[in-house]
Amino acid sequence: MAYCRNCGLAISDTDQFCSGCGQVQTTAPSSAPPARAGFDDVPKWFGWVSLPVGVLTSAIGLGLYSWWGYRRGRRDGVGRQSTVEPYANLGWRIVGWGLVALIPFAGWYAVVHVPTLCYKHGLRVGAKTGNAPSAFTSLPAFGAALAVPVAAVLATAITIGVVIGFPDEASPRRDPPSRSLPVDTGPRLTGGEAAAKGEAYLRRELSERGTTGISLACDAEDFNTGTEDWIVLCVLAGPARAADVRLRVDDATGLVTLIQ
Repeated sequence: MAYCRNCGLAISDTDQFCSGCGQVQTTAPSSAPPARAGFDDVPKWFGWVSLPVGVLTSAIGLGLYSWWGYRRGRRDGVGRQSTVEPYANLGWRIVGWGLVALIPFAGWYAVVHVPTLCYKHGLRVGAKTGNAPSAFTSLPAFGAALAVPVAAVLATAITIGVVIGFPDEASPRRDPPSRSLPVDTGPRLTGGEAAAKGEAYLRRELSERGTTGISLACDAEDFNTGTEDWIVLCVLAGPARAADVRLRVDDATGLVTLIQ
């Protein structure tokens, strides 16, 4: 029996290609496993793949990658001489490193270490049992499987963005409460009504004083929006002289007072 010089897989002495890694056997296969075929040797690219997988798909993709790493390890371990036992406490190790993954910065090491641990365990199992699964052991197979959680994460992110960014137009719109401001309704009395009240007031005053022979004419002169009062100008004409009198008529109550 010979071994591939690249991955250490047991091959026939006459094989020109390795059935495991596809490496061309340009020289005669080695009669013993190469030094790099140890049970702690992991492909250099293996750990680097863990980082983007963990970032894009979180625990789902990382778990998928760890499972794929175990199966890939079993395939790579077939044909190697079993010198070490598989990990007896692999489950507890994964749980422990899963807790480490929750720690900032230290979690990145756990993201790389868990799939690597599963790969090493697969190497040991493959060497001990001498068999390995044929499906889901290549990088294209893992990429196809990873597309499912990646698509799910993207779809979830897009859905959340659409729901938050574009509220349902059918739902009633709730406007913020506004302060009730006073409404300017304008004068309650007309100019003619204010003038009539002023004239009635003066006639009553003249009557109470016993003054006769006075002609009286009143007209609304202005409306004060600040005090909401009508200013009424009354012209009194007597036998001797004429006089102008201004009155203030309250727009709300109709109360008449003399402007001094």
